[in-house]
Amino acid sequence: MFLHQSFVKGLGHASYLVGDSAAGVAAVVDPRRDVGEYLQLAASEGLTITDVFETHVHNDYVSGADELRRRTGATVHVGTGAGLTRVHQPTADGDVSWLGALRVRTIATPGHTPDHVSFAVADTSRSEDEWVLFAGGALLVGTAARPDLLGGPDEARRAAAIEFATLRDRIATLPDWLEVYPTHGAGSLCGSDIGGKRWTTIGYERRNNPALQQPDGEAFTAFILRDQPSVPAYWRRMRQLNQAGAPPLDELPVAGPLAPTAVLHASGHGAVVIDARPGDAYIAGHVPAALGIGLEPMFGTWVGSVVPVGSEIVLVLDRDEDLGEALAQLHRASYDRVAGFLADGFPAWLAAGFDVEALPMIEPRDVAAQVAAGTLHVLDVREASEWRGGHVPGAIHIPAGQLPNRVDEVPRGPLAVVCATGYRSIVASSFLRQAGFDEAAYVPGGTSAYAAAGFPLMTDLQPLALTRSAR
Repeated sequence: MFLHQSFVKGLGHASYLVGDSAAGVAAVVDPRRDVGEYLQLAASEGLTITDVFETHVHNDYVSGADELRRRTGATVHVGTGAGLTRVHQPTADGDVSWLGALRVRTIATPGHTPDHVSFAVADTSRSEDEWVLFAGGALLVGTAARPDLLGGPDEARRAAAIEFATLRDRIATLPDWLEVYPTHGAGSLCGSDIGGKRWTTIGYERRNNPALQQPDGEAFTAFILRDQPSVPAYWRRMRQLNQAGAPPLDELPVAGPLAPTAVLHASGHGAVVIDARPGDAYIAGHVPAALGIGLEPMFGTWVGSVVPVGSEIVLVLDRDEDLGEALAQLHRASYDRVAGFLADGFPAWLAAGFDVEALPMIEPRDVAAQVAAGTLHVLDVREASEWRGGHVPGAIHIPAGQLPNRVDEVPRGPLAVVCATGYRSIVASSFLRQAGFDEAAYVPGGTSAYAAAGFPLMTDLQPLALTRSAR
């Protein structure tokens, strides 16, 4: 058996090329949209991709299954309840497929999504015993994937009960030696407290995974729904898009270089300018009204959190060579309308003599003094678990990914935006200033710098509510 894992850090997404080298055939499990890596690796190993196996309809990224099918003619295997309208081969519990000597058995494992299946693989050239489980989100390293992505609280509780039964009856009964390769790893928002190791075994997880140790469905529901990360706005359209299939990448418009005048024109006609340079460069000066979303591993996720669906995008890059990575992340989040990028970067904008904005900063010592004087609001944009670990006294709590839907809760007037170290607060500050909060300022170093400067953080059980009188 040949087995290779590809991992996208910002998405916490693992995909796999698995095959029979003797037979020269392979499959990709849960591919992302940019499929070039799989094609290159298969060619280098002398393998032909004949199949694609998807464990579920994904909510966090655009599937590459249809892209691979178009490029290779591969058969796409997806659970019978997935509701796909694109070309595929439905697979049900107990169905078997073959990749040379590799036997691939479908196991129905609903919970994370109702259509979820896992794939148990045996290398029959060595043994009839199953050796590998592609578990998707049914079992993760140290936990299981969240069941609350489809519907409201009642649907989440029903899905959690189904997931508990899946873990008890379908996963925990598998043999100890079975190696588990999940789709969601550390960094994924499809679960909380996912372990950093990228594969595990059934035996180890049975002994150490709290998701497999809950005494009953009620306890499991409380465990699995607690402290789940905020859901990025773009996820709401991923299921429908992945059911139908995304447009082919080679049919998308080419994002080319744009002169400063073209960027100015696009910005004035509805395009969203995204400054993907490092945060310190954005703070010092940027195209007016540009969002500051640095090209780091979660760039695509943050664009998908604060940029409206279907927006035309113009990029400002640190280097022209960064375009490929920026486009890959945008396409994984289904942002396909990229008009282009500022040719020769921000120096070209300066040379053209156009207006420049800077992002105001407020140091931790000034935050403490102005909060004490009652002249400043603090907005903490971290997640709930971080907030409970300690926050600036009197701060308002709205996770950055929830800001577009909760912007009416943000007070007007002087506002210090804080996260853990700075990245999210730059995103949030730039979003708020674009939304008309002209006095929003960024706190460099976040709560870490605030505490390091000697100012105490407070803890409590619930986020502080914003009263009407404070607005």
